[in-house]
Amino acid sequence: EIVAMVAAELAQQSSLEAAAQSVVERVKRLHHDAYVSGRQRAPHCARHEDMTLLIRVINYTLADGSLTPTQ
Repeated sequence: EIVAMVAAELAQQSSLEAAAQSVVERVKRLHHDAYVSGRQRAPHCARHEDMTLLIRVINYTLADGSLTPTQ
C-alpha cells in the first residue's frame, strides 16, 4: 500500500522530498483515522513516534519530467 502511495506521489510531485513528505502525511492521516474510528485497530494506534520515509529510486521520471539522481 505504501509503494502505491509513493508511486502516486512521484507522479504528481516534482521532487523526492515532496513525494516523501506527502506520503508521510497520508500515513499520518490514516493512522489518525484508524485511532478515532474506534475500530479493532484503534488500540494499536494510541500514539506514534516521528515518521521518516526514505525513498530510493533510480532513473524514475518525476512529474516535471526530470529524472531522479542515480546516486
